[in-house]
Amino acid sequence: NKDFSSAKKYFYKTLDLKKNNYDYESLANCYQKLGEFEKAIIILKKLIKESFTNSSIFNNIGVALKMTKKYQSALYYFDCGIKNYPKDHLLDFNKANLFREVSNFKDAKKNYAICLKKKKDFFPALINLALINLKENNFNDALKNLNHAQTISKENPVILENLAKTYMIKKNYLKAEFYIR
Repeated sequence: NKDFSSAKKYFYKTLDLKKNNYDYESLANCYQKLGEFEKAIIILKKLIKESFTNSSIFNNIGVALKMTKKYQSALYYFDCGIKNYPKDHLLDFNKANLFREVSNFKDAKKNYAICLKKKKDFFPALINLALINLKENNFNDALKNLNHAQTISKENPVILENLAKTYMIKKNYLKAEFYIR
Protein backbone atom coordinates (compact mmCIF):
# COMPACT_ATOMS: atom_id res chain seq x y z
CA ASN A 1 0.00 0.00 0.00
CA LYS A 2 2.91 2.34 0.65
CA ASP A 3 3.99 1.98 -2.99
CA PHE A 4 0.50 2.83 -4.24
CA SER A 5 0.24 5.80 -1.88
CA SER A 6 3.56 7.09 -3.24
CA ALA A 7 2.37 6.47 -6.79
CA LYS A 8 -0.85 8.36 -6.04
CA LYS A 9 1.19 11.39 -4.91
CA TYR A 10 3.32 11.17 -8.06
CA PHE A 11 0.26 11.11 -10.34
CA TYR A 12 -1.25 14.08 -8.51
CA LYS A 13 1.90 16.06 -9.32
CA THR A 14 2.02 15.00 -12.98
CA LEU A 15 -1.69 15.71 -13.43
CA ASP A 16 -1.09 19.28 -12.27
CA LEU A 17 1.59 19.63 -14.95
CA LYS A 18 0.21 17.88 -18.04
CA LYS A 19 -3.19 16.26 -17.40
CA ASN A 20 -3.05 13.29 -19.73
CA ASN A 21 -5.47 10.38 -19.78
CA TYR A 22 -2.79 7.76 -19.16
CA ASP A 23 -1.95 9.42 -15.86
CA TYR A 24 -5.63 9.55 -14.93
CA GLU A 25 -5.91 5.85 -15.68
CA SER A 26 -2.84 5.17 -13.52
CA LEU A 27 -4.31 7.28 -10.71
CA ALA A 28 -7.55 5.29 -10.92
CA ASN A 29 -5.48 2.09 -10.67
CA CYS A 30 -3.77 3.43 -7.55
CA TYR A 31 -7.14 4.27 -5.99
CA GLN A 32 -8.36 0.77 -6.81
CA LYS A 33 -5.28 -0.90 -5.27
CA LEU A 34 -5.79 1.21 -2.13
CA GLY A 35 -9.44 0.16 -1.92
CA GLU A 36 -10.71 3.65 -2.75
CA PHE A 37 -13.17 2.32 -5.30
CA GLU A 38 -15.54 5.31 -5.46
CA LYS A 39 -12.65 7.61 -6.45
CA ALA A 40 -11.49 5.11 -9.06
CA ILE A 41 -15.03 4.89 -10.49
CA ILE A 42 -15.27 8.68 -10.88
CA ILE A 43 -12.02 8.83 -12.84
CA LEU A 44 -12.80 5.78 -14.98
CA LYS A 45 -16.26 7.12 -15.88
CA LYS A 46 -14.64 10.42 -16.88
CA LEU A 47 -12.20 8.59 -19.15
CA ILE A 48 -15.00 6.56 -20.77
CA LYS A 49 -17.06 9.74 -21.27
CA GLU A 50 -14.06 11.27 -23.06
CA SER A 51 -13.84 8.14 -25.25
CA PHE A 52 -10.48 7.18 -23.78
CA THR A 53 -11.04 3.46 -23.43
CA ASN A 54 -9.23 0.18 -23.49
CA SER A 55 -10.15 -3.22 -22.13
CA SER A 56 -8.52 -2.57 -18.76
CA ILE A 57 -10.61 0.58 -18.19
CA PHE A 58 -13.83 -1.40 -18.69
CA ASN A 59 -12.45 -4.23 -16.59
CA ASN A 60 -11.32 -1.93 -13.77
CA ILE A 61 -14.58 0.02 -13.58
CA GLY A 62 -16.51 -3.27 -13.57
CA VAL A 63 -14.37 -4.62 -10.74
CA ALA A 64 -14.60 -1.36 -8.77
CA LEU A 65 -18.39 -1.33 -9.13
CA LYS A 66 -18.56 -5.00 -8.09
CA MET A 67 -16.47 -4.22 -5.02
CA THR A 68 -19.00 -1.51 -4.06
CA LYS A 69 -21.87 -4.00 -4.63
CA LYS A 70 -23.20 -2.09 -7.67
CA TYR A 71 -23.69 -5.30 -9.59
CA GLN A 72 -25.97 -4.09 -12.39
CA SER A 73 -23.62 -1.23 -13.24
CA ALA A 74 -20.63 -3.56 -13.08
CA LEU A 75 -22.35 -5.99 -15.43
CA TYR A 76 -23.09 -3.14 -17.84
CA TYR A 77 -19.41 -2.14 -18.02
CA PHE A 78 -18.19 -5.73 -18.34
CA ASP A 79 -20.63 -6.20 -21.23
CA CYS A 80 -19.48 -2.94 -22.88
CA GLY A 81 -15.89 -4.09 -22.56
CA ILE A 82 -16.68 -7.52 -24.00
CA LYS A 83 -18.51 -5.90 -26.92
CA ASN A 84 -15.59 -3.53 -27.68
CA TYR A 85 -12.73 -5.89 -26.79
CA PRO A 86 -14.06 -9.39 -27.48
CA LYS A 87 -10.66 -11.10 -27.24
CA ASP A 88 -9.94 -9.99 -23.66
CA HIS A 89 -10.45 -13.00 -21.38
CA LEU A 90 -10.22 -10.93 -18.17
CA LEU A 91 -13.53 -9.21 -18.89
CA ASP A 92 -15.27 -12.59 -19.08
CA PHE A 93 -13.39 -13.81 -16.00
CA ASN A 94 -14.43 -10.84 -13.87
CA LYS A 95 -18.00 -10.99 -15.20
CA ALA A 96 -18.01 -14.66 -14.09
CA ASN A 97 -16.61 -13.61 -10.69
CA LEU A 98 -19.51 -11.17 -10.32
CA PHE A 99 -22.03 -13.95 -11.02
CA ARG A 100 -20.19 -16.24 -8.60
CA GLU A 101 -20.29 -13.57 -5.89
CA VAL A 102 -24.08 -13.28 -6.18
CA SER A 103 -24.44 -17.11 -6.30
CA ASN A 104 -25.60 -17.20 -9.92
CA PHE A 105 -23.51 -20.28 -10.60
CA LYS A 106 -25.09 -21.08 -13.96
CA ASP A 107 -24.01 -17.75 -15.50
CA ALA A 108 -20.68 -17.86 -13.64
CA LYS A 109 -19.86 -21.25 -15.17
CA LYS A 110 -20.94 -20.04 -18.61
CA ASN A 111 -18.64 -17.01 -18.41
CA TYR A 112 -15.70 -18.98 -17.02
CA ALA A 113 -16.13 -21.32 -20.01
CA ILE A 114 -16.04 -18.33 -22.38
CA CYS A 115 -12.92 -17.06 -20.62
CA LEU A 116 -11.27 -20.46 -20.99
CA LYS A 117 -12.12 -20.58 -24.71
CA LYS A 118 -10.21 -17.33 -25.10
CA LYS A 119 -7.30 -18.40 -22.88
CA LYS A 120 -7.43 -22.14 -22.27
CA ASP A 121 -4.70 -22.25 -19.64
CA PHE A 122 -6.02 -19.43 -17.45
CA PHE A 123 -5.85 -21.35 -14.19
CA PRO A 124 -7.72 -18.79 -12.00
CA ALA A 125 -10.86 -19.55 -14.04
CA LEU A 126 -10.28 -23.28 -13.53
CA ILE A 127 -9.91 -22.76 -9.78
CA ASN A 128 -13.09 -20.69 -9.56
CA LEU A 129 -14.98 -23.26 -11.64
CA ALA A 130 -13.76 -25.95 -9.24
CA LEU A 131 -14.94 -23.89 -6.26
CA ILE A 132 -18.42 -23.73 -7.81
CA ASN A 133 -18.26 -27.49 -8.46
CA LEU A 134 -17.45 -28.01 -4.78
CA LYS A 135 -20.38 -25.83 -3.67
CA GLU A 136 -22.63 -27.93 -5.92
CA ASN A 137 -21.14 -31.20 -4.53
CA ASN A 138 -19.87 -32.04 -8.02
CA PHE A 139 -16.57 -33.47 -6.81
CA ASN A 140 -15.54 -35.18 -10.04
CA ASP A 141 -15.74 -31.94 -12.05
CA ALA A 142 -13.98 -30.10 -9.23
CA LEU A 143 -11.13 -32.61 -9.40
CA LYS A 144 -11.01 -32.37 -13.19
CA ASN A 145 -10.70 -28.57 -13.04
CA LEU A 146 -8.23 -28.57 -10.15
CA ASN A 147 -6.03 -31.21 -11.77
CA HIS A 148 -6.01 -29.22 -15.01
CA ALA A 149 -5.14 -26.07 -13.06
CA GLN A 150 -2.32 -27.90 -11.33
CA THR A 151 -0.77 -28.87 -14.68
CA ILE A 152 -0.45 -25.12 -15.31
CA SER A 153 0.55 -23.96 -11.83
CA LYS A 154 2.12 -26.90 -10.00
CA GLU A 155 2.71 -25.40 -6.55
CA ASN A 156 -0.23 -23.01 -6.27
CA PRO A 157 -1.38 -23.32 -2.63
CA VAL A 158 -5.07 -22.67 -3.46
CA ILE A 159 -5.04 -25.51 -5.97
CA LEU A 160 -3.22 -27.88 -3.61
CA GLU A 161 -5.47 -27.03 -0.67
CA ASN A 162 -8.63 -27.61 -2.70
CA LEU A 163 -7.31 -30.85 -4.16
CA ALA A 164 -6.64 -32.09 -0.62
CA LYS A 165 -10.06 -30.90 0.55
CA THR A 166 -11.84 -32.61 -2.35
CA TYR A 167 -10.01 -35.89 -1.84
CA MET A 168 -10.86 -35.72 1.89
CA ILE A 169 -14.53 -35.28 1.04
CA LYS A 170 -14.30 -38.28 -1.29
CA LYS A 171 -12.61 -40.20 1.56
CA ASN A 172 -9.47 -40.76 -0.49
CA TYR A 173 -7.15 -39.97 2.39
CA LEU A 174 -3.94 -41.14 0.71
CA LYS A 175 -4.40 -38.72 -2.19
CA ALA A 176 -5.50 -35.95 0.18
CA GLU A 177 -2.36 -36.45 2.26
CA PHE A 178 -0.23 -36.14 -0.90
CA TYR A 179 -1.52 -32.56 -1.43
CA ILE A 180 -1.17 -31.48 2.20
CA ARG A 181 2.29 -30.03 2.54
